[in-house]
Parts: sequence; C-alpha cells; structure tokens
Amino acid sequence: MKVIHFFSAFALVTFLTLGISGCSSNFKENRAPFKESPIDKAYSTIRPQIQSYTITGDSTCRIIANEGTEVLIPKNTFVNQNGEVVLGNIQIKVLEAFTLKDFISSGLVTLSGDDLLRSKGMIFIDAKSEDESLEIKPGNELIISMPTIGSNKNYQMFNGDGQNWKVDSSMIKKEEYLIPLPLDLLYPEGYDHLIYCTQTSGYNIIDSIYRMDSAKIPLIESEFENTYVATKAFRSRFWPIRRMTTMMSLFVDRDYYFDKHGSGCTGRKTNYELWNLYFQSAKNKSLWETDSIAEQIFRSYFEKNKEELAKFCNEVNEHKWANRAYKPSRYHFDFRDETMEEWYISALETMPSKTQLKVRKYENMGINLNSSTAHDELKSRGLNEQEILSLLTFHFKRETIIKSLKRQQQLQKIYSTTIFSTTSLGWLNLDKFYLKSDLETTKITLRNSSVNNLNFIDFSLVLPDFNVKLSSSSNEDGSYSFRKGKLPHGKEAIIIGVSELEGSIYFASKKIIIKDSLNINFDMQKIPDGTLGDSLEISLKL
Repeated sequence: MKVIHFFSAFALVTFLTLGISGCSSNFKENRAPFKESPIDKAYSTIRPQIQSYTITGDSTCRIIANEGTEVLIPKNTFVNQNGEVVLGNIQIKVLEAFTLKDFISSGLVTLSGDDLLRSKGMIFIDAKSEDESLEIKPGNELIISMPTIGSNKNYQMFNGDGQNWKVDSSMIKKEEYLIPLPLDLLYPEGYDHLIYCTQTSGYNIIDSIYRMDSAKIPLIESEFENTYVATKAFRSRFWPIRRMTTMMSLFVDRDYYFDKHGSGCTGRKTNYELWNLYFQSAKNKSLWETDSIAEQIFRSYFEKNKEELAKFCNEVNEHKWANRAYKPSRYHFDFRDETMEEWYISALETMPSKTQLKVRKYENMGINLNSSTAHDELKSRGLNEQEILSLLTFHFKRETIIKSLKRQQQLQKIYSTTIFSTTSLGWLNLDKFYLKSDLETTKITLRNSSVNNLNFIDFSLVLPDFNVKLSSSSNEDGSYSFRKGKLPHGKEAIIIGVSELEGSIYFASKKIIIKDSLNINFDMQKIPDGTLGDSLEISLKL
C-alpha cells in the first residue's frame, strides 16, 4: 500500500471555480462498505480488508492500493458539510473486490434493478476528516485506474450500494488524446512482429519464418517516439494493415503461389505502399487522416486491378498447389459464398474505427513527475495550476498503461486496465449487462436438510465463467430463493451456503445446471475454525 504526494502544501488555489451551494444534502454520514448480515463474524476474517491512507487536502496525491488500483486525487478535491475545502489530514479508505470469493464474503451482488450483470471487479472509496464524511467538490473528480484480467470491451462503470447498481454517466471514459508509449514496450518482439507467413510440410508447421523488410517498416525506430506509431491505437491497426498489404501484394508476389521460391516463405515480395504511407505520415498527419488515405488507396487498388486479380485467382486455383492434401478444398481463392470484391474489401472491416484524437506529446520537462516536489518544480517552470493538473493527470494515465503492458507481458495473458474518472464516493463497479435474450424465467428453491437448526443461511449463486453473483432471500416457509427472476438456462452454476451458530461455521455447496423449478436440499455441515476461506475457494473451482 502506497501514497505518493506529488507536491507539498501551499496557498489554496482551485483548478476549477464552481458553485458549491446545496452540496450538504448529498452527504452520507455512514458510507459503509459492507451490508450488515447475521453472519458478519464468519465473513469478517476472509473478506477483502479495508486499506487506510492519510493524505493532505492541499496536496495532489496518488494512492497505489494492494491489488493494483491507483487513484489520483487532485489538491482541494474534498469538501465538508459546509462546502468548505478540507486542507488538512484526510483519511482515505479503499477496498478492492475482484474475485467471486470477495463478492460472497462482502455481500456484493451483480444486479442492476432486474438486469443481470457480469462484473470485472468492484472497488470502494471513502474520505473522512476527523470522522466527518466528505464529498468531492462539484467540478472536481478522482482519476482511477482499475486492473482487470481479460478484455474490457463493452464494459462500463456503475455505482451503487453493492446490492443494486446503476450506470454512472459521469464515469464514462472520455478520451482527450492518444497517449504515446515506449516503442519497445508496444512491440516487445521488435521486428518479429512483422512475421509474414509460416512454412508448412503436410500438416506440420516448420519454424522457418519470413519477416518483412525492416528498412521499409521502421517499426521501433526512435524517430517515431511521440507519434501515432507509438500508440495503442496504431498497434491495433498493425494486423489489419498487414492483411491489406497481403491483398495488395498478390501480383508482386505471384511466384510464391506457383512454387517458384522452393522453400515457400523465403524471398517473398511485398507491396509496401500502405506501410510507407503510415510511416511517412506519422510526423505531420493525424491517424484519422492517414486511415482515410489508406482506405482510399486500398479501394482504388481493387478497382484498378480487379480484372487482373480475377485472372490471377483463377490461375492459382487451377495450379497444382491448390490440390495439396491439407487444403480443405481445391480452391485457394474460394468465391462461391462471397464475391471477389466482398473478399477483398472485407480486410477493411478489421480496421478499428477512425479516431479524431491527436497524439499528445509526452514531455516531463526533465522532472520526475512521481516525486513529492513535482508540483513545485512545474510551478517554477511557469505552469499554472490547470496546466500542472493536466500534465500530472496525463502522466498518471500513461504510467498506468505502461504498468498494464508490463504486467501483461510478465503474466503471459491478457491484462487490462480501465481508466475512468468519478465525482462520487462509495462502491464503484466495472460491469456489462448479461444479454437479456439469453435469460429465461427461473425459480430455484433452497432448503436446509441437515439436523442443524440454523436461523439464517446466506446462499450465493455464482456463474464462475461470467463473474455473476446473486444472494438469496428467505421465505416464510423457511426456504430460500433468489430474487432475480431470469437466469441463463443450461449454464453451469455453483450454489454456496454459509451459516453461523454459537460461534461455529456451517457450510455446503453444490454444482448445478440452471433450469426452471429447481428444488435443492443442502446438508449444512459444521466446518473447522479458520477453514471457511479454503472451503469457498475449493467450491468455486468445482
């Protein structure tokens, strides 16, 4: 756990001047992370711990939490119930809940009204001064980076009380610029990113590969630092451009298709027109402009060469190369289900959407922007408060992405970070809605079949593959059910029951296939002290 103070205290200067009337009505005296439950004692030792940090209100700070969440807190961000900016010590509480075990032990559910959610993780943030709850000053915001495993595509930010979530439009990600990153971090394999093909012998892939000419594709040359080549936006275009290059290289590389290279991948020829365009334009054109020109070149190439292309494809199909045993059919270029033009133009569909954002040049002005004296040094260079905050925010976002890329490489799996801003405290959740078309009316009834007379059982239904978690409610007849009326039939789920009686913990779990009208009995059994966490982890792996 770590707090970095970007600069020391100095006279109050706000970076935004906005009215603060009426803010006291929004205060929450007891912003609690956990909902009270009869089995709080059982969960208290295994739920994620609340992390505490002390900052000063007149300093910009960055909090680095245990599981990788980072929070940038600008100076003069918090106000008390009288609307006064708090300049002294402020206690910041952070809780990170990223796993199903965390959701269960913290009493969290993944619902928005009656809509089922899939969660990437939840965090709780609170601020107090001398036990008085604080709020974020209107016009100010916290900048947060939240680590996740896997793609965050189509996920959005929610806020709520842990039981019910709503989309928070103030946390919608607003990109203002493209962020340049170290080239060797974006392309860790260097020119090995330029693999053009692999050789095959029968069904076996041979290690020999062909790399495109690095003199024509200067992928990791220092001259492209602080250009769009050094952004994730360009990296996401890398393979679509390579695919279009293949389409435009058929004629210049025709010998390859007629077995005149012998070894297959060596000596191949390439039309570098698109690559030259992107690298020649990187210093004086936006990515949007270059994308538009590239699309025009690609389409024009087809119109100019479509007759020759049709002839070439027919010749290849008639050539003996297309009849090798490992080919699925006698066609190498198969236009029975799509036209040649549809096949060619489909390469454009893999290109990301055009972006109007421009690259913001990264310049730290020779200052360590992570140091405690960063603000004072920037101020001494003539930057005003708004410029200082803008630069520190930009640095925060860039450093977050760099850490994410490094961790992704170390773990050898997809590691993502969601960067967002928030104007509210409490629980925040990264989710997306479960498709309603996949959900059907479902009634699941649960009962305790053991001889143990348990007054309350906390049942949780989880879908491990989707990070979905629901909590049960009790019925008058002593049974339990889940208030969510629709669930995905046919999916594997796990139901876990936890109870407490006279200081002892009782536990049971079952794996089910979701369907309607399920009646399930649970043999709740006493487990040894200190084993609830292990029991949960084992059950969640069923």
